[in-house]
Amino acid sequence: MSKKYLSTSFLGFIMFILSTNLLSQNCEIWDVIWEPIECENGVTYVNISFDNANPGSQGFTISERDFEYGDDYEYGDSLYTFGPVEVDCNTLLTFYITDNENPDCEDHYTYPNIICCDTINCLIADILIDSTHCINDSLVAFQLDLTTYNVGTYFDVLLEDLTLFNTYPYDSLPVYIDSFPSLGGSEILVTVTDSDSMYCGTERQFDNPCFDTLCHIFNVFAEVHECNDDNEFFVDVVFESENVGSEGFEIRGNGVSYGDDFQYGETYYTVGPLIGDCSTLYEFVIIDNENPDCNNHYGFDAPICCGDSLECAIWDILVDITECNDDGSYGLYVNFQYQGTTNDFFDVWAGNEFVGYYSYENLPIHIDTFYGRDAEYDLIRICDNDNDACCAVYEFLGPDCGDEEECRIFEVFAEAHECNDNGGFFVDVIFDYDNVGNEGFSIRGNGEIYGDDFEYGETYYTIGPLLGDCETIYEFVVIDNQFDDCGGEFVFEEEICCGEEEACRIFEVYAEASECYDDGGFFVDIEFDFHNVGDEGFTIRGNGEVYGDDFEYGETYYTIGPLLGDCETIYEFVVIDNQFDDCGGEFVFEEEICCGDMMACDIRDIEIDSMSCNDDDGSYSLVLNFIVDGNTNEFFDVWAGEEYIGFYRYDELPVYISNFYP
Repeated sequence: MSKKYLSTSFLGFIMFILSTNLLSQNCEIWDVIWEPIECENGVTYVNISFDNANPGSQGFTISERDFEYGDDYEYGDSLYTFGPVEVDCNTLLTFYITDNENPDCEDHYTYPNIICCDTINCLIADILIDSTHCINDSLVAFQLDLTTYNVGTYFDVLLEDLTLFNTYPYDSLPVYIDSFPSLGGSEILVTVTDSDSMYCGTERQFDNPCFDTLCHIFNVFAEVHECNDDNEFFVDVVFESENVGSEGFEIRGNGVSYGDDFQYGETYYTVGPLIGDCSTLYEFVIIDNENPDCNNHYGFDAPICCGDSLECAIWDILVDITECNDDGSYGLYVNFQYQGTTNDFFDVWAGNEFVGYYSYENLPIHIDTFYGRDAEYDLIRICDNDNDACCAVYEFLGPDCGDEEECRIFEVFAEAHECNDNGGFFVDVIFDYDNVGNEGFSIRGNGEIYGDDFEYGETYYTIGPLLGDCETIYEFVVIDNQFDDCGGEFVFEEEICCGEEEACRIFEVYAEASECYDDGGFFVDIEFDFHNVGDEGFTIRGNGEVYGDDFEYGETYYTIGPLLGDCETIYEFVVIDNQFDDCGGEFVFEEEICCGDMMACDIRDIEIDSMSCNDDDGSYSLVLNFIVDGNTNEFFDVWAGEEYIGFYRYDELPVYISNFYP
């Protein structure tokens, strides 16, 4: 048998392959760590270091996976500086060290904090909750940690009703909270704000570890029946419950108990009859008889109106201008929507000048002579006839009809003095005028003539004393004595009250939303005026939620939140006096909040580090990491093709998957 020999060149080729494979297997990079330096104007530079063994001879690359910061670095230095790196105050950054000769020889490090180089006063980016524990039915314990930027020295932890629980120094993080009160729901809401800035904060919900053992009443809802002939209505109340007592429950609301012997188990419970008075905001509270702290409620967003008690309203005013007249006035068509009017007629005003009264059944109407005002936009005011409480105002761009030569009295305004000891008051009347006569003017109103020999030229004219009887809506008409069709009027919006009969009033309610946070949340500052309120404080509620029932009068504004800007909710805020439940006011935003800032869910830059094979079933282990924005909850699902692997938490990324099937 002949012998066969391998050539030396072929042996050398085999040795080269073996040598290369051995080097590739033995190359190691580990303990990558980096820190940012010189952070400003949206960029930073980075110092990075790592350990290595048996690297290749062609150096290494530093990258963010989708962007390289250099591929010609040489091994041997203890520290490498690179940059600039763009940062967005939102993303956790990861940098990779990859051997150029052996691409599988690499390691990476993710910086534990968000880097922010913009001019941001304060940012609490995330709340981390761990080690939750049930103490008793009303107390839970947990560990709390924060991801922060440019914060102060201390932070506040707020209860679920947004009252202060405790204050902690940032340098004590993470903190263990051992007695946090729970409202009994399936989830607990914790809010953290910087002690120096209430607008710097965020919130986190987590599962209530005590929920399975507590009494729960939830998903309360009430549905109104149609009104009956007596202007009354019934309400069906439904709700869900768990772990309730054996003694039934009570339904109550608006200071009235509708029964305390209801038994659990019915599909719905009917309450009534109630009066549809167009003013009461009805609420219904379900209270477990054995556990009074186990309760929940539902409140209507608007009063219920039945029959003739329908509230008078005028809205959707439409104006169609026709032609100019020689005297500077113009004609126009007017139409509008209305309900609950008190008679068959309505009054029309051009600003504060009375135009005339017309029949509702003749709508739309044409007005031949309408005078504009000395401003870019003209005003038309429409009121239910002799019912100044039911009015609407519409501002529109009037035509340019040239100079007006006729007498005009306009911009009439009246201001009441403080009441005197006799229950009376005086009024100062002011107005503007043009082309008036030389015989002076008269002031009259409410069937009285307050004087017919006033002379033009004074800053104001004082009328009175008048009786503050809490009933009369005072009006003041200024009429030129030479041209009796030249006049203007001012009408107070409400009665003047002097003495003990003056009613509680909450008015001029206004709400302003803060800037939206990255998670779509926001706070709202509420301010309002009040008069003769009770001494038991007030409640702020809206959209079926009670934001607090123990506010005290006297603050400049009251902060509510955080609230979710979900692109759906039109937020409303109702301020109600706790002693006089018919004394209140409301503010409704005209559009959704934070809608423009809501971020669509986006998962990108998926990175997979394959680990070892599993001999028993053909699967293998891997480490998964990716970047996510706009996620709707705390978890994500993983699939291998169409095979479901499991779900994991975003805050645990990167995650280790032990059995991944190809």
